[in-house]
Amino acid sequence: MLEFGDWFHISLPGVILATVVGQIVSILWFGPLFSRQWLKYCRWNYEEAMEIIDKNHREKRPLYFSFLEHFVNMLIMGVLIHNVNITTVYGAMGFAALMWFGFMATVSINEVLWHGEKFEFYVLNQACYFVRSLAMAASYAYVAL
Repeated sequence: MLEFGDWFHISLPGVILATVVGQIVSILWFGPLFSRQWLKYCRWNYEEAMEIIDKNHREKRPLYFSFLEHFVNMLIMGVLIHNVNITTVYGAMGFAALMWFGFMATVSINEVLWHGEKFEFYVLNQACYFVRSLAMAASYAYVAL
């Protein structure tokens, strides 16, 4: 029988690497790769977006919270990867895909159904979360397993 303390077998270097990888994927996704589409789906014009981005760059708070989000996400995923005895990079990626589908893609569709977000906005965001989850799981597993 597992005791509470037995659940916390993780690789801290793996978590940190995966967190950095998650940040990079997100920055690229919502920056040079798909920023125009994302702005359009947010219903922002370029000037509004630049004001928000400029404010965020000055405050740095969104960047810190984003890093914290990725860190906690990978910390929990790392605990689960070890406790379901995943032993390969591909296994970790498959697990991340299931986690994404079960806990992100399905729950987030409510933004479209009940809050009036465009389906394209949902797809763009969920594609990022999917790719980010796979990249984070692969980088964590590469170091930790």
